[in-house]
Amino acid sequence: MQPRKILVSLEYARDNSAILQRLTRFAQGLGTDDPAAELAVLLVVVDYSDGLERSYPFDKDALARARSGFLKARQKWLENQAQGLRAQGIPVEVKACWGKPKYVALLEVASEWEADLIMKTTYQHSALRRALLTPGDWHLIRKTHAPLWLVRDVPWGTHVSVAACVDPSPESPSARDERLLAAAHDLAVLLPAELHVIHAFEPAPTGLLPEFDALMDNSETIRHEVEAQQREAIDHLLAGRVEPGTRLHLEEGEAVDLLPDITARESIDLVVLGAVARSPLERVLIGSTAEQILDEITSDLLVIR
Repeated sequence: MQPRKILVSLEYARDNSAILQRLTRFAQGLGTDDPAAELAVLLVVVDYSDGLERSYPFDKDALARARSGFLKARQKWLENQAQGLRAQGIPVEVKACWGKPKYVALLEVASEWEADLIMKTTYQHSALRRALLTPGDWHLIRKTHAPLWLVRDVPWGTHVSVAACVDPSPESPSARDERLLAAAHDLAVLLPAELHVIHAFEPAPTGLLPEFDALMDNSETIRHEVEAQQREAIDHLLAGRVEPGTRLHLEEGEAVDLLPDITARESIDLVVLGAVARSPLERVLIGSTAEQILDEITSDLLVIR
């Protein structure tokens, strides 16, 4: 994963230091990896004011002037944010735009600019001290075609860990899993970071009927066979694609329980996920279980279609 057009969504007049730290570290890694490659960064603020809209219900010209002044203030603020990046040799453009809902305008800008990576901060809710995804974040996850990096508003330390969540088939690695692993591996090289690979699997469909479970006298044997198949599948996926020091987490259980636990236990800073997946990870980005998982994971999230 080596994007060359990175769109960074900032929140006006808020602390954006975490996302700018991630951007700087990533951009510097890209430059070191390929000094000749061109990099473009677009800092974007999407904003609107319901009060301003209501102030000029019948005067379109006055409303246009008010909007212009509103956006000029944000454009000036963006220029101040860009100065520090430019001082470090990162080429930066800025753009302030009016948009409601904000995610729609952000996706339009990303499409027009042909961004190949979108970065956006997901802020912690002070009352809960948790980083909960907003409805706008969920719309972005479902509708963006570019990889989406959701950044938690906490700084990274000097040691960083990246994890790819994969679900390999015993028959052969899927193109999706290969993309996720390649993206995580590239990030681990560029940041640099320690690479982890996570695969959660369910060994046997127990608990369906008492009669069924009573017949499962060889359930332990089946469990070992399934685990061996899963290990073979993930070994096949990893072969030739990662370094020997990669940390593998092949664990039995529900993804909804395991993913938050593993990422917290291993202090993972960035989790790479697929927007569409097969069982048992299909719930990661679909439905209420998805919200439960992603709102409990305190790491950054990189969502790739």
